[in-house]
Amino acid sequence: MRRPAVERRLGGDGVLLDLVGRAMYLLNPTALAVWELCDGGRTAEEVVAGLARRYRVPEATAAPGCLAALAFLEAADLLVGAEG
Repeated sequence: MRRPAVERRLGGDGVLLDLVGRAMYLLNPTALAVWELCDGGRTAEEVVAGLARRYRVPEATAAPGCLAALAFLEAADLLVGAEG
């Protein structure tokens, strides 16, 4: 599940303003797409599958970038109760 954050787009990138931690994060298009897929109801595997569908690539191609984005978002405490 995502922590409360304000999302803004800057071209293809996104900016997240973490309302709890009072921090700002610049996300590339892949990380922004991952953030959008993290609705609290999807597992990491489902997020990978959703990203693969969005970009019309095999899951094996989408997985490394997706998992890196998930790890970043989790390390920044933007995801709560993240499960793989």
